[in-house]
Amino acid sequence: MELIEQVKQAEARAEEKKLAAQARAKQITSDAAAEGRALRESMSAETRRQVEQVLAEARAEGEREAQKIAQKTDETCELIRRSAEPKLETAVDLIVSEVVEGSCQ
Repeated sequence: MELIEQVKQAEARAEEKKLAAQARAKQITSDAAAEGRALRESMSAETRRQVEQVLAEARAEGEREAQKIAQKTDETCELIRRSAEPKLETAVDLIVSEVVEGSCQ
């Protein structure tokens, strides 16, 4: 009888240890899942921050390029205007002389 009681007690202790180990395993799994979610969320926030930074840098670079293009266009227009001015005066003189000659004939 005593041997049977010892076996039952040993089985009960083993069952308690098994249940405790299962509970601990569930807790470890739950903790790991929570840590994984937190890490994923923090990485997502960091990724979003990095994307926003890259976009801001790209916008700034685009604005700088647009300003350079606008300045170059203004310079080119001014150069064309300056080179055209003397030709316009010559063209006006030619037109006036043609009109005067035509009206005199």
